[in-house]
Amino acid sequence: MTDSGCQQCRENTFSGPEASSCTSCPDGMVSAVGSTSIDDCYYAPCSAGSFMTELLLVLVVLMTGGCQQCRENTFSGPEASSCTSCPDGMVSAVGSTSIDDCYYAP
Repeated sequence: MTDSGCQQCRENTFSGPEASSCTSCPDGMVSAVGSTSIDDCYYAPCSAGSFMTELLLVLVVLMTGGCQQCRENTFSGPEASSCTSCPDGMVSAVGSTSIDDCYYAP
């Protein structure tokens, strides 16, 4: 709020009724412009090569961060809740983003 009246909170912040300032969302969380509650804060979807499970989401509340990279020999697309294993006999690097990253080891 300013002397000239109320203003919306910026992205990744929120405020309640009659608040005089905005509060940042918890670490690793985002929110839209004009958010009015901590309930408006959420974890941004993970990018390809990373995932977030419901269990990880609960643990993240206690830690910083949110997305976890896929392990070696697995991959994921964007907004994944798990990683997929490469086909039998194929390998991939940590954080692989598609089945195209899987290859036969020499």
